[in-house]
Amino acid sequence: MATSFNCSVLGDKTLNCLHKFSINIYKNNDEIFTKLRNNRYDIKEFKVDHPKDYICDATRSDKEAVKLWKVNVNVVDVVDEVGIKEKLKDENKMRPILPFSYYFRDELSGSLKEVLSVILPAKIETSSERTEIPECQDLNYYNNNRMPLKERDTNNALEIFKNNVTYSFDRLTSKTNFNFLVCSGAAGIGKTRWGYEFFNCVKKDWSPPPSWGKPEYLYLLLDFVSGVRLSSFDKDVDAATILGLRVAFDYFARGTRRERQILFEEFFILVKPYIQFFRIGSVLNYIQNQEFQRNRLIIVLHIDEYQEIFAFEKWEGGMTKKGLFKEMLYALGPLMAKSENKNFYAQTFLSGTASQDVTISAIKYSFMFVKCPFLSNKSIIEIYNYFAEKGGDKKKLWMYNTKFLQLLYVHWKLFLKNVSKEIDSF
Repeated sequence: MATSFNCSVLGDKTLNCLHKFSINIYKNNDEIFTKLRNNRYDIKEFKVDHPKDYICDATRSDKEAVKLWKVNVNVVDVVDEVGIKEKLKDENKMRPILPFSYYFRDELSGSLKEVLSVILPAKIETSSERTEIPECQDLNYYNNNRMPLKERDTNNALEIFKNNVTYSFDRLTSKTNFNFLVCSGAAGIGKTRWGYEFFNCVKKDWSPPPSWGKPEYLYLLLDFVSGVRLSSFDKDVDAATILGLRVAFDYFARGTRRERQILFEEFFILVKPYIQFFRIGSVLNYIQNQEFQRNRLIIVLHIDEYQEIFAFEKWEGGMTKKGLFKEMLYALGPLMAKSENKNFYAQTFLSGTASQDVTISAIKYSFMFVKCPFLSNKSIIEIYNYFAEKGGDKKKLWMYNTKFLQLLYVHWKLFLKNVSKEIDSF
């Protein structure tokens, strides 16, 4: 036997131990497997859901009411109810769709020697209430209720987009004639919103070439901070596949297309056996062919918080020493520079706080920086008035509330103070 995991089933209210069992991991030559009940599982196929099913059968519990956590303890702590309860934190909760080995890599590899016992508690909730994975918001409702953009001129960006499309018909056009759109500046000034409004501008005000007929439009947002953050999973993956995985995740695994969301890390694990099919060109081509049939697809690919790409120093997936950001741009460039043999056209929009890094990382393609200035006092007042009216204040009574006006001043002053700190840090 290679290793063993001690498991305890704990009641929600009393935390008294209801059931105990062990998950034994065996190794026979190069095969690693486990046995549970009368079933034998290869460790690669053994998921968290399997012990969860076992617990539900043994305790006659509703599967939806059972939660599983990974808790590292010493043997002497196993009977300490208070100690165990303190360790039951949401970040340690185990998701049934993930492999068991995902949570116990060190233990299974033998590199973890200090932990004498690993408890896999199942918290049985006796009440009818349960925690649900947040359902996706209705993006159409959200966007239809947004305030019109203030002091953001999308005309120049639209002109660049038109030129890119025109140049894409001529295969002899130099790469320097094609522009990535970039919106950079301090945090909180509306850079992410700018990208979406640019997409709306393309969809509303741009006239496609006659040969393209009536195209479809698609906006993809890759947020490298809160949505598709780089991790150790990406260490040995090439740039085109890093992008393709995130596009596939954004389009197929979250958003209004699913009733429930999953994390990108979970998505990565599920598709890893087929990772060779996830280069960005292949993913976009699949989306166009399967979802939009014969219509040409116009895509605005918005890469948000791109400064995180520069900060990812562990990457070893490139064949050159150009760095991940440059390799990504070289993967994205042909998507806007060559349109004759594709049924889709993709314009990349970059937003983040590291404008100097973009220029330092210059490539054969060019960059066009869009303006995203701080709002004037007039626009700030218009914004407050807009939401006041949405809340029922049709007579602008908020403008006569001195306490509210003082609060507005304090908040604006604090915002400027934080911005100045970020500027000084450059």
